[in-house]
Amino acid sequence: MPQTWSELLQVCETLQGAGVTPFYATFKDDWTIGQGWYDYSVGGSLDVVDFFDRLAAEGTLVGPESEVSFQKDFAEPMDRMLQLAGTYVNDDAASRGYGDGNLAFANGEAAMYLQGPWAFSEIAKTSPDLELGTFPLPVTDDADDLAVRVNMDLAAMIPDASRHKEAARDFLEYLYEPARIEAYNASQLGFTPTTDAAPPDDPRIAGMQEFYDDGQVYQGPSVLVPKTIPVFNYTQSMVFGADAASVLRTMDQDWARLAFRQPAPSSETKESAR
Repeated sequence: MPQTWSELLQVCETLQGAGVTPFYATFKDDWTIGQGWYDYSVGGSLDVVDFFDRLAAEGTLVGPESEVSFQKDFAEPMDRMLQLAGTYVNDDAASRGYGDGNLAFANGEAAMYLQGPWAFSEIAKTSPDLELGTFPLPVTDDADDLAVRVNMDLAAMIPDASRHKEAARDFLEYLYEPARIEAYNASQLGFTPTTDAAPPDDPRIAGMQEFYDDGQVYQGPSVLVPKTIPVFNYTQSMVFGADAASVLRTMDQDWARLAFRQPAPSSETKESAR
C-alpha cells in the first residue's frame, strides 16, 4: 500500500502501464467529490480542526493577507487532488454517479475507489466475494501524516415542543444500549464508539484500525463549513475545470461574509467564555 504521495503516483503509473484504471471516479454526484476527493486531500495534508479554529479567529479578515485562508492553505491539497482527478480516473468520470461507481468497481473496472465503508454493502450486491481493503489516501511525502476521516455529522435530539419526551427518551435509551450500538456498527462496517467494544473483524476495514487506535483521524473539512457555503458545488466545479485559486478565493469571501453577519459576542458572553 502506498504510504506517501510519491508512492501513490508510482502505484498509479504502474497500474496505468498495466492497462488498469487507478481510480474509479463518479464526478456526476458532487457529494462524492466533496466527501471523498476533497476531504481526503485536505485531511491528509493539514490539521483540519486547527485550521478551522484559526479561520474562525480571523473572522471577517479571512482573505489573501490573513494568516490562514482557503486560498493559501488548501492550494497544494487541491493541486494534488486535481492531479489525480485529471490523470488517473476513468474517461467517463464526469457522467458517472455513485451507483455507477459501485457497479463498475464491483466489476473490477478500477483498482481504487474514494468512498467510505458504506459502499461495501452496495459493491457486495454485485460481487460478494471480491477481496477488498482500505487505506488512508497519502497526500504528502511524510508517512506520519497518514490519517483517516471520521465525520461527526449526525445527532439524535428530542424537540422542546415534543409532547412525548418521556417515550422519546425511552426509545433513545433503547437505541443507545451498548449491545445494540455494537450490533448496528458491525452490520454497517463501522467502528463502535464505546470504550470497551471489540475492534471490527471485517478484513475490508482492517486497514483503518491502527489509525483509529492511534488517534490519527480528522473531521472532513466539507462538514466544517456552514451549509450556505456550497462546498460540494465548488469542489465539483474545480474538477470540471474551474480555476482552483479562484474557487478558493470565493470560499474565503463566503467565509468572511458569513462572519460579518454573525452577531458580535456581548461582554457577558465574553466573560462567561473566560
